[in-house]
Amino acid sequence: MIQREIKHVDDARVVAFTRGLGEALRDGDVEQIALLASPVAGGLSIESMLLFDRQGHEKLHVIKQSDGTLMDVSLQNRAATLSIVDTLLKENNPDSLPKRALALDPTDGRPYYFTALPIVSGGDVVGAIVVGTSVNTFMPKLKSTSLADVVIYDPNGQALATTLVSQGTETALYLRTISISAETYQQVINQDESVEGDNLLVDGRSYKVARAPLKIGDDRLAVFAVILPLDFVVESSSVNRTNYIILYSVAALSVLLFGYLVARLIFSSINSSIR
Repeated sequence: MIQREIKHVDDARVVAFTRGLGEALRDGDVEQIALLASPVAGGLSIESMLLFDRQGHEKLHVIKQSDGTLMDVSLQNRAATLSIVDTLLKENNPDSLPKRALALDPTDGRPYYFTALPIVSGGDVVGAIVVGTSVNTFMPKLKSTSLADVVIYDPNGQALATTLVSQGTETALYLRTISISAETYQQVINQDESVEGDNLLVDGRSYKVARAPLKIGDDRLAVFAVILPLDFVVESSSVNRTNYIILYSVAALSVLLFGYLVARLIFSSINSSIR
């Protein structure tokens, strides 16, 4: 997630520092904004990008398609639906730190990890840029890193994405099994130095779940869960217990054997001295 955040900030700065973009945003020149920003964004790894003016009105919104091209899905002057944009514009600080959020893209409705930065012209904040990566893009990486399945929840406790099942069957599965209550979400998101856990049943198979806040810097973006099949947990515990028993038994026998050999060596030395 940190690697993705760094990439977001780098890409957002490349677009925000495009010569003439700040002035075009300040003047509300929609055609010039698209002409300047879209080609630059097309050469980066941006999956979703939104530009807003100083009043928080959408001026450009592009989403990467399956063929790698960016489609303009702008809805001119639509008010920002991302709270990080409002926060950034209210600060009105050219040196504001990046704002982050896990939220649904207002056009395609898919969950994204968004990063927002101010756009500055002449020392003044004239708007904001938001770049995002689809949650489904980095979920496999989270799974390989944690060596477990992963679920990410929104503030309502609804599961945004998971590696438990393939896309297409996710919605029904979320509603039936893996969503949590808003109260549980609030309890977990405010935790420090602790993990919330329980068991769940999915399609007749039991799983062990551990939940914790997903934090980047000082921001708590969401609640996430790592999930392992319960039979794997039990089997692993059994295997570990057996390994420990064997290890300790071998160690104990080694100590006894070493003691016996040392004792024999000592007695042999004593007998040799007496003779």
